[in-house]
Amino acid sequence: MGHILAVDDEKTFCELLARLLRADGHSVDTATSGEQAIALLRQQPYDMALLDIHMEPVSGVEVMAQVREIDPDMVIIILTASGSLESAVEAVRARAFDYIFKSEVPDVIVQRVRDGLGWRDHQACRQAEVDFCDWLNQQIANRGWSMAEFGRRIGYSRNVVSRVLNRRQSATQSFRTRTAQVLGTPPIFS
Repeated sequence: MGHILAVDDEKTFCELLARLLRADGHSVDTATSGEQAIALLRQQPYDMALLDIHMEPVSGVEVMAQVREIDPDMVIIILTASGSLESAVEAVRARAFDYIFKSEVPDVIVQRVRDGLGWRDHQACRQAEVDFCDWLNQQIANRGWSMAEFGRRIGYSRNVVSRVLNRRQSATQSFRTRTAQVLGTPPIFS
């Protein structure tokens, strides 16, 4: 489950949101102002922030800008009591994962939080796969091997190696293990 920062200047709503998300197994910290949220964001990492867009004196949009400086990949869900096209556009520009009305059924909010955290996990897995492929391409090039030769050394066809290196197929655990054995490296991307 995720570590979430819930930010809303309506203390009652913020506490309700925290209880709802804790009941779903998340660790939740709360802030009732933009300033407090920014201070918490600088103190510890969060997987997600749920932000009320209309707060004073520091708005949710200003908090989003700080979030993007602190953790560009953090999942942000915008909460609003009265949305407008302008605020929705601002949320999209700040790469918010979702824009939710506070009046939504609690189950919808919980599901969107789950979806957002799932999306973040998926993005992290994709990045790990890209890092593995980049690393492996470099290792093969450093040794002057062709894909066919590397494939023979690890016991896979040139086609499988090509699909993995071109990110059309994920590397299986056995592919990664054989790669580490042949290259004489620890399985750092297992």
